[in-house]
Amino acid sequence: MSTPQDRNFGFDTGTVIITGAASGIGRETALEAKRQGLGVIAWDINAAGLEGLAGELRATGRVQLVETAVVDISDIDAVAAAMRAVTAAHKPRYLVNNAGPPSGADLPFERAIANSLVATREITRLWLDGEPSDPVAVNVASVAGNLLGLGEWYSAAKAGIVGYTRSLAVSRPGGLRVNAVAPGLIDTARLQATLETERGKDIVKRNPLGRAGRPEEVAAAIMFLLSPSASLINGTLLVCDGGSSLVL
Repeated sequence: MSTPQDRNFGFDTGTVIITGAASGIGRETALEAKRQGLGVIAWDINAAGLEGLAGELRATGRVQLVETAVVDISDIDAVAAAMRAVTAAHKPRYLVNNAGPPSGADLPFERAIANSLVATREITRLWLDGEPSDPVAVNVASVAGNLLGLGEWYSAAKAGIVGYTRSLAVSRPGGLRVNAVAPGLIDTARLQATLETERGKDIVKRNPLGRAGRPEEVAAAIMFLLSPSASLINGTLLVCDGGSSLVL
């Protein structure tokens, strides 16, 4: 069986911005990006988590850029300031929009949409304003709203992210490639409470693979979509749920 160290998606050089990078899928994506030879710019609201991630990335001994910033994606002014600094210094070619409120957050509908769908759009717009060369992006959506109806605002936001991804994919011919991933039930700290409920256990039991997904598996899918290996894939939603949505 291959290990993460064996993967080679064909990256040459480049730098990726990853939002929500301090834990879960975002953290594993940052680690995989470093293994693939990319510089990593990690954003999150969790300063301690970012510090731990940076230490682990630098411990690999590789020379690629490692940079972190505490950024709340719901604060567009803060995002704009952080993006201006990043694009001026590094012009990152790659973007992973992973941050957003958890599905169980008790938020008013309008605020939740602003903190997820609208924030994703604004981050992407600001990144593109920096004029990266041959830009490639991946947006993290969900099976919720795209294959399943799970939660009013969460389903609306995640379906909106996929619709936005498809629109964006045809908005700059020859100048942008963008896709989305739709994780199912993934074994992360954010979803531990769900996994321990009877419904969570039932979802895992009925999954054709017989288990929940692992964040590093979604990270591998994200990095594939960013990579030259996926050069003809544009405007696509890649479902990462082990087939669970086929039987739920």
